[in-house]
Amino acid sequence: MYYHPNCEGVKEGDIAVMGYTMRMTDPALGDWRYTRWLRWNGTSLRAEFDEAPVGVELYSHEGDDGGDVFEKFENENLAGQPKYADLETKMLAMMREHFDTHQDHNDDV
Repeated sequence: MYYHPNCEGVKEGDIAVMGYTMRMTDPALGDWRYTRWLRWNGTSLRAEFDEAPVGVELYSHEGDDGGDVFEKFENENLAGQPKYADLETKMLAMMREHFDTHQDHNDDV
C-alpha cells in the first residue's frame, strides 16, 4: 500500500472524507479492487474506521491485464451485495490490519 501525504494542496486537517483503496489477487477469490470512503479526523489525522463508511466500492477485475486505462472493469459496484459480503469482510480486515499496523504515515508503506 502507498500513502501520499497530501490531497491536491488541501491541508490534512481540512479534509472531511478520505478514500482508502486496495487491490487483491487471490487464486481462490479472483482479482478485486476495494475502496472504503471514511470520515477523516482532522485533529488526529486519521480515518474513522470505527464509524459507518461514507461509501464502499467493490469491483471485480477478473481478466484485467492492466492494459485498460479506462478501467472497463469498474462499471458495476458490487459492494453491499450479499453474494460478496464475505469478500468485503476479508478485504476490510486486511485494510484495517494494514492501517492499524502502520500508524506513522511519514514513510511509504
